[in-house]
Amino acid sequence: MAEVRQGLAAALALAACNAMAAGGHHAVDDAAILEPAQCELETWVMRTRSGERLLHAGPGCRVGPVELSATLDRERADGAWAGAHSVQVKSVVALTREWTVGASATPFWRPAGERGTGVLLLATWVRGAWTAHFNIGHDFIRGSGGTPRSGASVEYAFDTRWSAVGERYVESRGHYARAGMRWQVTPTWNLDLSHAALLRGSGASSWTFGSTWQFDRR
Repeated sequence: MAEVRQGLAAALALAACNAMAAGGHHAVDDAAILEPAQCELETWVMRTRSGERLLHAGPGCRVGPVELSATLDRERADGAWAGAHSVQVKSVVALTREWTVGASATPFWRPAGERGTGVLLLATWVRGAWTAHFNIGHDFIRGSGGTPRSGASVEYAFDTRWSAVGERYVESRGHYARAGMRWQVTPTWNLDLSHAALLRGSGASSWTFGSTWQFDRR
């Protein structure tokens, strides 16, 4: 029972704090925002090794110089549903043709009345078929010191439609490694499949299948 609760809490924390991560459900966020007047909808389903299931929906839009997004997450464990939700504000600036940096703030609300705000510093490097993302930050939780967050990811594009993603990250006192594939079905729609392995600490390994759709709100 304790492992089920632990896996549920880690899954909800991961989803609530990473609504607009690079590649949708991937844990390491990018220093990039949508184009003006552009929006996107991210959805995914995740299943942990201990059997919990999480459903995620996250719309977001470019508003002036920032990107605003929201999330709604529902997970089933022990025959009951629990929910978490959050909002995010993200801003970025290009330093060079290869480097972009930014920051995000994500107030979140989790089960059992837990509230807090995740703060991340972001960096993205792009050269040819290679893209790398770097994160460092902290989840500030009301009534406690919270937990640190950090991570790095690398993506290689085989062509205009297929790419592979690898991540190493720390979140909610768990250390993870993730590997996945992305398929660009159309210029505005992609699908992702990945496996996140818990290396040590709290949490649970999981499989995730996601979809991201971008559209113009005008």
